Amino acid sequence: MTIAFDPLAANRMQSCLRPFVCVLAVGLVLAYGVATGIRYLSANEHFLDRRLYAENATTLAYLELAEALSGFAGDLRVLAKNPEIRRLSADNAHVRAAAEQALLDFAEEKRLVSQVRVIDPAGWEAIRIERHGQSVEVIGPAGLQDKSNRYYFHESIDLPAQGLYVSALDLNVENGVVQAPWEPTLRIAEPIAGPDGKTIGVLILNILADGFANSINSKRPGADGSIQLLNAEGYWLAGVADDKLWGFQTGQGTTMAAENGDAWTEILRVRNGNFQRGGIYYVFRSLDPAQVLSDLPRVTEVRSDDPFWVVLGQTEKPGIWDLWCSEDLPLLIAAIGTITLLAGLVAFLWRARQDAEADRLTVEAELVRAERMAGLGNLVAGIAHELNTPIGNAVTVASTLSDRVNALREMVTSGQVRRSSLDACLKDLIEGTGIMQRGLGHAAELIQNFKQVAVDQTTAQRRRFRLSELIGEVAGMMQPRFKHQQVILETVVLEDGELDSYPGPLLQVLMNLAENSLVHGFDDGQTGHVTISARQSGDDEVEIVVSDTGKGISAAHQPRVFEPFFTTKLGSGGTGLGLSICFRIVSETLGGTINVASQPGEGTRMTIDLPLVAPGRLDT
Repeated sequence: MTIAFDPLAANRMQSCLRPFVCVLAVGLVLAYGVATGIRYLSANEHFLDRRLYAENATTLAYLELAEALSGFAGDLRVLAKNPEIRRLSADNAHVRAAAEQALLDFAEEKRLVSQVRVIDPAGWEAIRIERHGQSVEVIGPAGLQDKSNRYYFHESIDLPAQGLYVSALDLNVENGVVQAPWEPTLRIAEPIAGPDGKTIGVLILNILADGFANSINSKRPGADGSIQLLNAEGYWLAGVADDKLWGFQTGQGTTMAAENGDAWTEILRVRNGNFQRGGIYYVFRSLDPAQVLSDLPRVTEVRSDDPFWVVLGQTEKPGIWDLWCSEDLPLLIAAIGTITLLAGLVAFLWRARQDAEADRLTVEAELVRAERMAGLGNLVAGIAHELNTPIGNAVTVASTLSDRVNALREMVTSGQVRRSSLDACLKDLIEGTGIMQRGLGHAAELIQNFKQVAVDQTTAQRRRFRLSELIGEVAGMMQPRFKHQQVILETVVLEDGELDSYPGPLLQVLMNLAENSLVHGFDDGQTGHVTISARQSGDDEVEIVVSDTGKGISAAHQPRVFEPFFTTKLGSGGTGLGLSICFRIVSETLGGTINVASQPGEGTRMTIDLPLVAPGRLDT
């Protein structure tokens, strides 16, 4: 039997075999390449998430540390001005008892304060308040110690008035031995000026830093990374295993400079930023304690034992050879038949993911923009309401004048113009154009005020402005709130002055105070007055008073009105943040003071004392 050879069938088989082999070969390569690419993209995306987390956590830890440092320094400065503490040198038992009680009350409120001490000029403790767990006690005279040889006493006793000293962040030492368990401690000190202005001692706060250290330790972007805190010499203070912490006190001597010298050298060179080295991404910010406290109002000098602290975040970037192992080979072989379709599907899904991410970023940007512009919403509504009346009047008058002109034209056309008709028409034209000019002038003034207020409220730019003009803007913006109330808003500028300051923050303060008087000072239907007055109280100061004739503030509530979240309208729209924000803007941004005086049933008086020239520049 002879089998005939069919060249056509052989060619058909060859033509099918060739693309099959090519697709198979390409499929194997594509399968491995796509799978490797997917794994790499996933690992890289995870790395980017960890990197973003590390950046955010590093910034948050930096801000927490700066806020805590400036907050405790502010508490110390207020405490150092306590009259009873300033009279301690009088050696009066009543004065001493009052000073001890003031310090004891302070320590009970501040859970992170482990000690509050007053040390006299000779170095002996005059008062010491100690925390033991949840309890706070006053140490009797027998327990007071000589601190004349301690570094923090020498560094702070000769500071000028309103000077500050910040110790190194280290472990607390008792009787020459590191206290166990460890108590990370930071000391802030300020000299105390007696009634005659002479230094009568030093006020020192011992602040427990373990809470902040624990917060640092908890901010970990991944199993291979952490947020760390180091001092200027490269010793770890938080964020690593205990056997690496506090090397300068435990005797271990472990530092980042010794273990990773190249990275530490780069950190010291840049001080703030990020870089990638050896497969590890580093992000870091340096905090200068002296610089942070120097930015507080009226600080004369700051001494710091630590030049700076470094908040460091790091995370490891995956390598290409870390993606696969030998156990994955069967999975790659099994995926040959479907890899082409899966590649198209993966490409589609990846594109969809990118589009979704872009949409998310767009929505977030719009939300941020909307939040920034929300503050202008109420102004726009009030201005629109106020513009209705003058513009509506102008339209009505214009329509009436048009009718009169048409009537006059008809009389002229018919030749029946009488002198009385002409005089009446001219009179109406004069009166109508006057009404239109006044109405449109008022509308133009409202729009001009709104334009300036809108600029001031959306920026924090410093400029020169007249106090009377700014108070006029406040009155113009607040009139819609008072228009339908029984309460009248008045302004009195006894002595005008020109300020070199921040009109936007000051405008916010005055509007908040006027709104607060309207909401909290008067019940529904109650009549009264809210007055904004100003005068120049000195060569370089102005006094602004926002007063009302409302129901006043009880004596029990007055010491707390500037505390955050304190409100008598809880559950009725009050957040308790308005006066707290006013206090911070006046004291920190504008460099002034704000005080409250009130009697129940006799109204409330908020007094703001401001320098004509603000103390510093506000970052915008």
